[in-house]
Amino acid sequence: MDSYQHDPLDLGRPAIRLVRLFPGFDPDPITCELFQGFLHQEDEIIPYEALSYTWGSAEAPKQIIVNGKILTVTKNLHQALQQLRDKFQDRILWIDAICIDQDNERERGHQVQQMGEIYKQADRVLFYLGESNLEVDAFMDTLNMMGKLSLNHSCRKWRSDDDRWEVVWTSAVQALLGNPSPRQIASLQQGYRYLLERAWFRRVWILQEAANARAGLVLCGSKTAKPWLLQVVQKPLGIAPDDHCKAVLDVMPGPWRTSSWWNRNQDLYTLLSRFGGSQATEPRDLIYALRGMSSDAKDAPGLYPDYTKSEWQLVRDAILFLYPLQNEDLAALKLPTTIHELVSKLGELGHRMYCKMFEGIARENLDLYSPSAISTRLLLAKLQSDRIGDAAALFRLGLSKKSLQTEHLIAAAENIHGVKPLEIVLGLVGHEFEITEEVLVPAARNNDYGDKMMELLLHHPSCQRHITQDVVVAAEDNAWCGHEILKIVAKYQNSRCQ
Repeated sequence: MDSYQHDPLDLGRPAIRLVRLFPGFDPDPITCELFQGFLHQEDEIIPYEALSYTWGSAEAPKQIIVNGKILTVTKNLHQALQQLRDKFQDRILWIDAICIDQDNERERGHQVQQMGEIYKQADRVLFYLGESNLEVDAFMDTLNMMGKLSLNHSCRKWRSDDDRWEVVWTSAVQALLGNPSPRQIASLQQGYRYLLERAWFRRVWILQEAANARAGLVLCGSKTAKPWLLQVVQKPLGIAPDDHCKAVLDVMPGPWRTSSWWNRNQDLYTLLSRFGGSQATEPRDLIYALRGMSSDAKDAPGLYPDYTKSEWQLVRDAILFLYPLQNEDLAALKLPTTIHELVSKLGELGHRMYCKMFEGIARENLDLYSPSAISTRLLLAKLQSDRIGDAAALFRLGLSKKSLQTEHLIAAAENIHGVKPLEIVLGLVGHEFEITEEVLVPAARNNDYGDKMMELLLHHPSCQRHITQDVVVAAEDNAWCGHEILKIVAKYQNSRCQ
């Protein structure tokens, strides 16, 4: 049988290929057909599901039949197809390794450019985590029981860390295991850990796939579960995922995605800070994948997926996007040459960039580099994303009390990495500077550090205001630390009444 060769795609239009996976039984060979469709044409394109998975090792490849010809795929994809294949009816899917001609660099760039829309327009994204084991099977069964029992509760407005989820989890465990032994509980905990250790959570492309999914389903072996259930079991099981895994769970489809950091901070700098340690076989994919899910870089011409561009050139283009420099400015700076080096030196590089800018202020006195101009984009962006406190250099070098504005406090209060920038700004605030509701509301909305932000703001001498209803509502809507913020607010109000 001949090897399959992809027919050309219309690269002048939003063309994609879809897989029609034919029904079958094991050990029948996987058979399917490819056909072409176009995005943004709801009346014409057939509803489809998109697969999110890791390619896995290229060793011991497997064969499938596409349009009557042989196509070689990885073992991991072959296992996924076996699980996805229905016994009696066709299934329409989008799968990158099959739908994209991987040997055609122009087509790869064209399809990567559309990746966000491909996953956004899918009816559902299937997150395939690989083969299962006994511990994972038991955990997934209990997770599904928990999902069924949650229908008996008014849990739509519960936070993901609400104590009441422990009651639902315990009921699910008892429904399946009766009175579980410590060993059985430990086995369920191990099943959750095994799941979070899967390579899927570390791959960079799954981030865009998860973030753009309208709905999703987690698959491991033959077991399935709703993605949001993986969040609510953290507290009942006493397991805290690492920062990377937690951030991945935050962007997956579920009731808390709109209230997480993801709904507020999707700029490329923040994504590189949070997900820069993600894995990619092709280093350039780290930029291309994160660019596709960012709020500010997806239409940046210099960052369009182009696999004919060298990694070194892509690093330069990324730096020119992240920082307001011209090509001639780069010659005076020792720049990273690899994507990995760029990510590891993101904070240090930013520090050097901003220092250079303030040297320009003193030397040339250009309006372009005035503190007020900087505050409109550069400084505010830095205050929102600074994770190591290097924004302090900005104040020491060029920002004084006189140029301090409410918007600087607002940006610092929105920071998702810590309270250091807010501490720096508050250190410049005098008694005459009034901390207004404009600052308190974004602090109350900060899911990651809102409680610490409010402590700093309300205890500062310049804060003499009564708490408004808008501040209270913002705290009530905070899914992660709103409860603690309300305690702080109540304590502050009581102290003012005494």
